Amino acid sequence: MSNASDFIIVNGELREYKGSDEVVVVPDGVTTIGSKAFSKKTTLAKLVLPSSVDTIKGRAYKLCTNLVSINVPVGVEEIREGTFENCNSLTSIRLPYSIKYIGGRAFANCKKLERINIPDSVMGIKPTAFTGCNGLKEFILPENVTEFKGSVIEKIWNCFFDELTPDEDRDIASSVLLYSLIKYTNESVLREKKIPEELKKNKWNLIKVAIKNDDAKVMNKILNFFKITNYEELDDYIQYASNTIEVKVSIMNYKNELLKKQKNSIDDVTEREYKL
Repeated sequence: MSNASDFIIVNGELREYKGSDEVVVVPDGVTTIGSKAFSKKTTLAKLVLPSSVDTIKGRAYKLCTNLVSINVPVGVEEIREGTFENCNSLTSIRLPYSIKYIGGRAFANCKKLERINIPDSVMGIKPTAFTGCNGLKEFILPENVTEFKGSVIEKIWNCFFDELTPDEDRDIASSVLLYSLIKYTNESVLREKKIPEELKKNKWNLIKVAIKNDDAKVMNKILNFFKITNYEELDDYIQYASNTIEVKVSIMNYKNELLKKQKNSIDDVTEREYKL
């Protein structure tokens, strides 16, 4: 555990951590984590902040490459520029409902970050806040983000991508973003501007992810969005989902509903012809 002498604290601001512990507990009474206070502390794996902290300055944890766990106290209103940039071992983080803004490159290149849920309190996300986060499996964006103009998809693209992002990273991340859109948004959002085109290009990737996650709800939304009526195509998906439980059943039910509608349609035609 850290010694008091490891911390340089001035007027409630932790200016610098001088130790090398894996687990660091910041002393009570600290209100501000200073810029670069923990930057490049590669031994740091877990950081515990007191509830007194209400400000975390930019690049505070930049290049903490072994940081796995950190709490963001309620009261912090901004994740500033580059705060967690290149924290390569960070797998998840919970943002409190006091957060209003997320700065540029705040989580850039957090390659192991798997899930991020943006609270409804967030009103603005700067461009490239999540660029290079190609390990993401879920990204939940509230509708009230107003920092960017345009559609939801354009907001998300601006958060994740810049001109320097490699094409392969774009391909990986775009599937994750589109999957999250299908899972958490309604039909009207999915019909916005670029989204149908992007969904069409990533159709098979989205189906693979739904099957991998055994997520029947998302699979049903995918099948209905694309209005799949080809039985051979559905049989292929059933075969690919043979090791799942929920998804396989959902595809079979979807196919059975199609068959039932087709039979009812034929019966209606036959009945009309008979009456004639």
